[in-house]
Amino acid sequence: MMNAAGSLVLSPEVVASSAGRSPATTADLAYAVGTIDRAIADRPASDRPLINYWYYLLFLSWATLGGYPVVLLIRRIRRIDRFSQRRAPYYEAVLDWTDRYAQQCGRSDADLHDLLIEARAEVRAAYAGPLRPINARRSVPLLLCTLGGFGFVVLYRMNRYWWDAQVTERKFNDRVSRAWAGLGLLQNPITFQPDRRGRRGYRAWLLLSILTLGVWAVVWDHRLHTDPDHRYAEFHSAEDAVARVVHSS
Repeated sequence: MMNAAGSLVLSPEVVASSAGRSPATTADLAYAVGTIDRAIADRPASDRPLINYWYYLLFLSWATLGGYPVVLLIRRIRRIDRFSQRRAPYYEAVLDWTDRYAQQCGRSDADLHDLLIEARAEVRAAYAGPLRPINARRSVPLLLCTLGGFGFVVLYRMNRYWWDAQVTERKFNDRVSRAWAGLGLLQNPITFQPDRRGRRGYRAWLLLSILTLGVWAVVWDHRLHTDPDHRYAEFHSAEDAVARVVHSS
């Protein structure tokens, strides 16, 4: 779950399963499955396209005298943060369910325990670093107060977010697949292939934008606007595969 500062915080249940290794119950498994289902059910509210980019660029940005770009920036930031907020409890619940399931089946061992600890550590590190909230309420006022200077920080965060989210997802699914294969839950791993088109060098693209007098900036802005639209299906496919396993076990 996310705390008020936007950091990933493990629930008491997860801490107990990692440290005290309390006996698993059917209620524990049901709670984890319910959390996974809620994260998936929240997809329509967070994982959705924004306004058509070309309509925004060629009409709304001019018709509103530059006002709508600020509105759109807020919406882009909120879309990123909502995606992170939706996914944080999902990651936690999948690992908690795996731990509890292994205990209940009497198949929990040191290797599995270490694998889950590593997966939790990777997720926590991602949410403390590149996947931490950008926070529109803080970022936009700072951008205005610095006469746009803070915008370079926001741009940097937005430019790398979806790539880092994909890398985190791939590593997570790899570890979960290994754990579930050991428990006999999977024959084929849950695959997630990051789209390398989302891996853009911030400095190189910024320099290209300057050298082309803003032409490349439009290309860059279009990518930032549409990146998630091309990534959602892959995330959803992995989530659905996870849901099928936990519901059938």
